[in-house]
Amino acid sequence: MAPLNALKGTLISIIIVLNRKIAIMAAQKNFTAEEVKNAISGKYELYYSTIRYGYYLPKYKSNIITESYITKVLAGEIYCPKFSDIKLSPCPQPPDK
Repeated sequence: MAPLNALKGTLISIIIVLNRKIAIMAAQKNFTAEEVKNAISGKYELYYSTIRYGYYLPKYKSNIITESYITKVLAGEIYCPKFSDIKLSPCPQPPDK
């Protein structure tokens, strides 16, 4: 696994490019989670950028979803699974309602 600092810089760079807030050439710089938070206009944009990068976050209207929570997820301070980590199995006989 890559060192956390290198991974964090790459993650932040990709999110900034996805949101087209900073020129693609600037994406080669390693950004901190706080710099990304300042470049993105609000919680809504930050939330959907994080999902586009592959994080499996709770629903947007959930009480846990705050800018600080999402920033900590991006920085690696709080664990959040990615879509590739989650494997849903079919339920052959669902329970009765």
